Amino acid sequence: MVRTKEQYQKYRDKILRQKKEYWKKNKDELKFRKREDYRKNRDKYLLQKKIYREKVENEKDKIFGNKCKICGSIKKRMLLHEIHGEKHSIINSIKKLQSINFEDYIRLCQACHVSLHRFMIKNIDLKMVVDLINKRK
Repeated sequence: MVRTKEQYQKYRDKILRQKKEYWKKNKDELKFRKREDYRKNRDKYLLQKKIYREKVENEKDKIFGNKCKICGSIKKRMLLHEIHGEKHSIINSIKKLQSINFEDYIRLCQACHVSLHRFMIKNIDLKMVVDLINKRK
């Protein structure tokens, strides 16, 4: 059966009205479905994000090592710091990691990274910062 454009539009409007009426009667079911779909998709998304973050961290470990350049500690959460800049972008993707110049970055633990930025605000030289941090530990 071939429908004309007007017939198709009427049929479509009829179906849409029926769906609206059904969901008006069953609001609770709609809320439940949306909530369940959200939970399933959220868990899947978070898992994919975690796996990707681990891949990026593994790449950083291969390139820069997993040892802090200042204190020498080996921790799970290591950061990259740009040697020549006060502000630097966060490298959280493999694409960004492949586009940077590796000689401009060093691997630091979180404590040393925060300390380094505090000293950079005061315009203290990087070698002096390393000496100060090593004396504290």
